Amino acid sequence: QPDAVQLLLPLATAAPFGVYLVIHSLHDRVQGHWPAPLFGAFAICAAVALDQAPEGRLSRVARWAAPGFGLTLGAIALALLASPVTLPGRYDLTAPLRGWPQFASDVERRRAETGAAWVGVESYGVLAQLALTDRIGAPMLQVIERDRYDKVPADHPDFSKPGLIVDLARRMNSNDLLRCFAKVAPAGPIFRAGGATANERYAAYLVSGPRRDVWIIGCPAEVSAGVWR
Repeated sequence: QPDAVQLLLPLATAAPFGVYLVIHSLHDRVQGHWPAPLFGAFAICAAVALDQAPEGRLSRVARWAAPGFGLTLGAIALALLASPVTLPGRYDLTAPLRGWPQFASDVERRRAETGAAWVGVESYGVLAQLALTDRIGAPMLQVIERDRYDKVPADHPDFSKPGLIVDLARRMNSNDLLRCFAKVAPAGPIFRAGGATANERYAAYLVSGPRRDVWIIGCPAEVSAGVWR
């Protein structure tokens, strides 16, 4: 039946990725944005199902209200992103995008105060946000998962000098850093966007004396599933 094909085709194309996510979730975390490729298939199925719904007052209201609801929700999200006003604590869904320029300035200030010659992070997201601000006056690198990156010589930090490693306090573990550096010293907390939630509280460590090739191998090369995310 043509109507059945309309429903089954988007589901069939999305199913392999959905199965992969289920299997991945059995041994490690599925990040919140990973299922995004599935949303298009679900939207098509919802539209087809609504079109096939029996005629009646409820279906007519749903057909009229659905586009308006989606556009209104999108407008509210954009307004929250553009607004300097934040919601309290974990209720502000835009918090992951806030406070990065000031946070980068605070990291650069801490780097200068400690005499660090480079800045390391554990998360590629933190690295991207800091790089985007263009406020860090020293080489930067993600110290784990080094296979993500081309090893451009111009970006190579001077590991003969101390470095400042900064990331979310819940991720940071001095024992992990001691596997890679001879000296590891706390350099204090740094807060982003007010520090109201665990995802806005960062820890900094001054490290020196690498025990391994951090540039190529990483520190460590990988972190056990679920440890730092």
